Amino acid sequence: MDIKIYPLGAGREVGRSCLIITINNYRIMLDCGVHMGYNDERKFPEFQRLIKKFKKTQIEEKEKEKEKQQETLNNNNNTNNNINATYKFVDKKNNNQDYSNVVDLLIISHFHLDHCGALPFFTELLGYKGPILCSQPTKAILPVTLEDFRKVMSEYKGQMSILKPEQIKNCVSKIETIEINETRIYKNDIKVTCFYAGHVLGACMFLIDVNGNRVTYTGDCNTIIDRHLSGAYMPKIYPDILMTETTYGDKIRQTKRIREREFIKKIEETLSRGGKVLIPIFALGRAQELCILIDSYWKRTNNKAPIYFIGPMAQKVNFYYKLFQNWMNPAVKSVFTQRNVFDFKFVQQSDKNLGDADIPMVIFATPGMLHGGFSLNLFKKMAPKTKNCVIIPGYCSPGTVGNKILNGEKKVEIDGETIDVNCEVFYMSFSAHADQKGLLQLVNNIEPKNLVLVHGDFDAMKKFKETCQKQINAKIIMPENKENVTFNECFKYEQIGMKRDLVKIIESLEKVKSNKNKSININSIIYDKKNNLIGLKKIKMFHKQNNKITNRINIILKNEDALDIFINIIKLKEKKCYNDFINLTEKKILNYSMNDTEDGNKKICFEYQYNPNTLDGNVINEKCLDVIKSFQLINKAI
Repeated sequence: MDIKIYPLGAGREVGRSCLIITINNYRIMLDCGVHMGYNDERKFPEFQRLIKKFKKTQIEEKEKEKEKQQETLNNNNNTNNNINATYKFVDKKNNNQDYSNVVDLLIISHFHLDHCGALPFFTELLGYKGPILCSQPTKAILPVTLEDFRKVMSEYKGQMSILKPEQIKNCVSKIETIEINETRIYKNDIKVTCFYAGHVLGACMFLIDVNGNRVTYTGDCNTIIDRHLSGAYMPKIYPDILMTETTYGDKIRQTKRIREREFIKKIEETLSRGGKVLIPIFALGRAQELCILIDSYWKRTNNKAPIYFIGPMAQKVNFYYKLFQNWMNPAVKSVFTQRNVFDFKFVQQSDKNLGDADIPMVIFATPGMLHGGFSLNLFKKMAPKTKNCVIIPGYCSPGTVGNKILNGEKKVEIDGETIDVNCEVFYMSFSAHADQKGLLQLVNNIEPKNLVLVHGDFDAMKKFKETCQKQINAKIIMPENKENVTFNECFKYEQIGMKRDLVKIIESLEKVKSNKNKSININSIIYDKKNNLIGLKKIKMFHKQNNKITNRINIILKNEDALDIFINIIKLKEKKCYNDFINLTEKKILNYSMNDTEDGNKKICFEYQYNPNTLDGNVINEKCLDVIKSFQLINKAI
């Protein structure tokens, strides 16, 4: 087994998620995002690193052709000949390469730009023509988010965009959709199963299985049930590798009720002194969550202060939240026939310039990190006044204005203008990311053999890794961008130092006589310094019966005490493997018998049955094989 992971983005950072995994020579790209904190070449993943060899002559010809097209485009534009430097970098350095032969499958976890913003550039400018997979709500909302991103990144700076609206539509039309718990197969060997991730509407976690080698990817996830979505869930599937986000891996948040109470309190305090409350927010996800909260509170208290939502996407996106009710939590579904919780009574859409208005009000404005658009324009006008307040409810990437004011900066430069920050600034985490407690819960439930940490700042990642090392039995890696990580043997059983410790373990075993010609008591402890442990001679597979596979595995033991010594070794060294062995045998899933061989040794025969067409069946197979493979690893260590 050979699994490789190569982050083009999200390695020790939050932003431009783009993770390349290679399993048995199949290469899958997980997400294709942009970094919201940069406006240069760092905004995009370095796609050109995917291709090592290509013909120089082909590049030169295509470069010349592209330069001619660009010259024509510039000559035809009478208003502005400036191409956004970020897009120019992507176009210039990454075209002319056949990415469809490099990437076998591209998976998008959800519609946030740091996970999907680079997708149209990869397909329309760089020419990727392979399969793209995401959930149905994600595909429905992607045209809205990608078109808004195209406008914000070009028209906001007075620059033309290298992408056209037609290219956004063409990109989205190439996407295939998958349902929760559905499995899709690509190129005969790549099996992709989708699981509910919480976070935002349509967000998914994925299990990628290539010939029994399995990698899981959380994307962004939230394990807590909120006001409109359920929590993330993935069954106990024992993957070889789990790749998980760690945005809040170093934090344990207060309860939702306490955070909501503090949020409302700050809003009321600001309104009572005649100030305005600015809540920078993305139009999807947390916007709906906080609008439900404040709309219901206004309804209970009969508050008269106006609430505005400014952002071109809000009304469009709200339509999809009303449409995909099957993705909502049970509370929202239960009242759907009576009312739709997204039909807000007090929150009203507005396109007015409210920055100069001098009356108390609450303003939701996009985008959420104050890196452009309506929220940044409003902030410039509201920040100098002490009576106003800015509440930032989610993560802000380094380099954004939101990140700067959260770090206490009292003067920020925006478009060459220095803005005094005299207003109150509060961070109240309504982020839809799981905190440390939620991430640990997810990891413990999935039980991976190896854990790869991505999508988190270095400090948060490091703290989460230290916490995991105390609680879980898995190898933990936190790769940097462009660092190639290879997994040759994805077992959780540590071989390092086992040979050194084996003598001490055997010497510490309590001597108990075994009863010959009787079944081995798995709780007995045998002491024998002369024992040579376990030689795996032959695996006999298999016959089919009623769509099930029966595996019979014969293992030659040097003597009848070897099984007891093996059990006690894994009991001391590998508690998880020992518990699996006990559970499997007690439940009669894994049966075994011991007999004499012709040459005087002992032969133990393991037998179990499973259905390869079901997830539970494959989990049984994985558990049983893990127990058997541990024989091999101990044998290698001796």
